[in-house]
Amino acid sequence: LEETAGHSHAHAGEAEGHSHGGVNSHIWMDPENAAVQVENIAAALQAADPANAAAYEANKTAYLARIAEAAEEAGAMLADCAGEEVVAFHESFYYYTEYYGLETAAVLLTDDQNAPSAKEMAGAVDEVERHNIRALLTDGRAMHSPAEAVAAETGAAVCALSAVLAPDGGEESTAYERMLVENARALRAAIVDRAA
Repeated sequence: LEETAGHSHAHAGEAEGHSHGGVNSHIWMDPENAAVQVENIAAALQAADPANAAAYEANKTAYLARIAEAAEEAGAMLADCAGEEVVAFHESFYYYTEYYGLETAAVLLTDDQNAPSAKEMAGAVDEVERHNIRALLTDGRAMHSPAEAVAAETGAAVCALSAVLAPDGGEESTAYERMLVENARALRAAIVDRAA
């Protein structure tokens, strides 16, 4: 486990083809970053197709309003979770939890081909127990067995979140906003509702 800012960050499963070279590329999980991406896409479309610049501007404005509304709804659900520590079994959730005031105490990178070592799993159990962590975040599409093993040892809840913008690779115009809200609902259920 790698110590960073007083917390352990285990990076298991960084096999060739899975690692992002030390860079977490999932910046869209923070709604402010997503808004910047929308601005940049709209600007590029306007530059490439100036005849339709007004339509791109109107679509951008409407979409940014939808993102802001969903981000606010998610924030209201997670208000009671501010300062809560979590362990993530996928790096994509770091930007999301940071935006909403949660702290990622450890990250174990896992996928269907790579699992944390016994030492990394023991370190995760220790981190959960020392910090009284209640939620273990997993990618809803990935394997859950490492998180489930830590949950069995500690009593923490496995919380499946989503980083994909649409189910099964399909297109859906409200997928991003829905992801923000549904992730917040799942986190709240694991942290606040479960404790009640």
